[in-house]
Amino acid sequence: MGSAFGFAYIILMALVCMIEGGVGSEEKSCCVNGGLSLETMIRFQIVSDFLITVAYLSIPLELLYFINRAKIFPFWWVVAQFGAFIVLCGLTHLAAMWTYRPHSFNVLLTQTILKVLTALVSCAVAVSLVQIIPVLLHVKVRELFLLNKTEELNREMDLIRRQEEAGRHVRMLTQEIRRSLDRHTILSIMLEELSKTLQLENCSIWMPDSEKNTLELTHEWKRRTFHADTPIVIAADDEIVLKVQSSTEAIVIPSDSVLGKASSHDAAVLGPMVAVRLPLLRCSNFKGATSKHLDTLYAVMVSGLPKISGREWTSSELEIVEAVSDQVAVALSHAAILEESFRIRDQLADQNKILQCARKEAEIAVLARNEFLIAMNHEMRVPLHSIRALASLLQECDLSPEQRALTETVARSSGLMSMIINDMLDYSRLEDGCLKLEFHPFELNSVFREVANFAIPMARSKGLRFSLELSRDLPQHVIGDEKRLLQVILYLIVNAIKSAGHGSIAVAVSAIDDQELRAQRYFPNQSGMRPGEDDDDYVSLRTEVWNPGFEIADNDVSKIFRRSVQSEVITNNGDGGVGDLQLTVCQKIVQLMNGRIWVDGKGLGSGSVVAFVVKLKLGSASTSMSIKETLYKDLEGLKVLVVDDNLINRMVTWQVLEKLGCEATIVESGRECLATLVQPGSVYELVMLDLWMPEMDGYEVARRIRKNVQPHQRPLLVALTADTDKSTLECCISVGMDGVILKPVSLTEMGNQLCNLLRKRR
Repeated sequence: MGSAFGFAYIILMALVCMIEGGVGSEEKSCCVNGGLSLETMIRFQIVSDFLITVAYLSIPLELLYFINRAKIFPFWWVVAQFGAFIVLCGLTHLAAMWTYRPHSFNVLLTQTILKVLTALVSCAVAVSLVQIIPVLLHVKVRELFLLNKTEELNREMDLIRRQEEAGRHVRMLTQEIRRSLDRHTILSIMLEELSKTLQLENCSIWMPDSEKNTLELTHEWKRRTFHADTPIVIAADDEIVLKVQSSTEAIVIPSDSVLGKASSHDAAVLGPMVAVRLPLLRCSNFKGATSKHLDTLYAVMVSGLPKISGREWTSSELEIVEAVSDQVAVALSHAAILEESFRIRDQLADQNKILQCARKEAEIAVLARNEFLIAMNHEMRVPLHSIRALASLLQECDLSPEQRALTETVARSSGLMSMIINDMLDYSRLEDGCLKLEFHPFELNSVFREVANFAIPMARSKGLRFSLELSRDLPQHVIGDEKRLLQVILYLIVNAIKSAGHGSIAVAVSAIDDQELRAQRYFPNQSGMRPGEDDDDYVSLRTEVWNPGFEIADNDVSKIFRRSVQSEVITNNGDGGVGDLQLTVCQKIVQLMNGRIWVDGKGLGSGSVVAFVVKLKLGSASTSMSIKETLYKDLEGLKVLVVDDNLINRMVTWQVLEKLGCEATIVESGRECLATLVQPGSVYELVMLDLWMPEMDGYEVARRIRKNVQPHQRPLLVALTADTDKSTLECCISVGMDGVILKPVSLTEMGNQLCNLLRKRR
């Protein structure tokens, strides 16, 4: 508005100037048609040309501003042409201001050039417009298309808003429904909240019965004022009911249908009604209508608008009803699962109580067994220690051949007894695979001589004959676990002697080569053995024990090594046999020796043969050393203080230490030990403590020695005990002892362990 007033002001001032100029020159002018003079009209034209020039020159400035601001405008070059055309037109009018009076040739030339340029630019603009107009028309079409698209998007936005509104209502209803996990409460909340949200007159649930013949009204928002205790049912094969149950969408049902009439009553007169099915993913008892789990059954929910409102069901309201029905089905499923979990939880709680009681009883039984085993272990090892130690001492004496054979038998038997005690008290080592073999060189023939020395007296005592057949190709020197091999052989022989009532016990031992090792005849119940690598350094030893008292059927041979069925498949004429825990122990020992054990049953009444094959590494005479050849130079002159309350054990331990070259002193209590250590001039390098002593046990003695004796004067503290449990070893280490030696122990074992302790300290 301000620019328009300014423009009008300029025109007014120009007219005033022309009038004033005209008054002074009236005498030089002539009038035209009695009106304006020629000079006046010239001045009007000059002013008009000036105003046109100003207007023309201002338009390009505005176009330049438009092009600069409208960077996305695609026709800027046309606008530039049009701007040039306007500028030239303005300059043409500006030059015309000097043509109304006599003018020079330069003015005429300037005007001519401007008009020519104006003509060229105007033609270019005209040609450009011919090309641009179709594009502009296309833009107009696109504009109309965009308008239509905008209207379509608006409709979609309205639909999205309606869906969002429906979703909001469904979420609100879902939150209300999921506040409870009781199915009756879920349905009651759903009916109330859905009725309030959609402003329904009433909403009801019809549940199928267990026979699938009828639908019963179980839940209703507005309850009926009459027949409250009388069940209201309709036929399940009604046409409308079947139509609703077969559809996944909400269906508008007639008010005069059976379902519509049954859902409407005096307290809630329904107008337009819709029905939707409720999938019963898991069903339970709904007021007696459903008594057990139902598969592929559907309840029916009927919703009705107020009759006097004149409303009709909209698509968004139907979507809300369908969504709510799905949410209710899920909530009912969750509630049923929760009830099932509660039932299982209670059942598991009862079972857990029973298991806890059984566990406590088992723990009490295990504790009692462990206490018994610990006591038995100690009571068996203490006297066995004396036997084994004295037997090893006798072996170092000058004995006759017969006496030496008997002494070696006692020594081997005591060692074997110690090993068997270890296995029986800790059989779990075999089950866990923690049992390890101790490999050392030994003479194979001497092992079987010990077997014969042990078995012949036993067989004679029962009136049996015993024979041992050794193959000539047996190697003299081998490397392996001598004690474990002796344990397996003696066990099989002892059980054969125990079970045989008459006849003879025969043992055959032979060496087999690789070809025989693969032969099926050596393994009647196995698929043969595969030779391993470097078999030239090993010998496969086959041992057979003929047991006339062990009878087993052919079809039960494969079950003999199953502990759970051994008692069912074995029949013995006497007591004992191979079908017990020790046979499983023998099997595991043989497997550790890369071998196999099996039973070749000859049938009932014919006895059987128990055989096994083990692999032993070949040795030489230089690797077999006797006790006499073993020198314990580190033990010579070693001052040892032995503390043991058992007189026999004290004397036996003293003799063993003296035989090893030690200077041993024995005391019978912990107090005497402490008093001996503090005597002037008494220097001991090792103190051997028994752990089970009255008044002061070995643990307390070790604590006081570590407390009262300076570290540089403190002797080695070693426990000599019959306790084999891990807790004993841990307690000894915790009180500061340097080692533990387990009873029973032989001369060789005592020397080896003491040498190892001395080497570690140095």
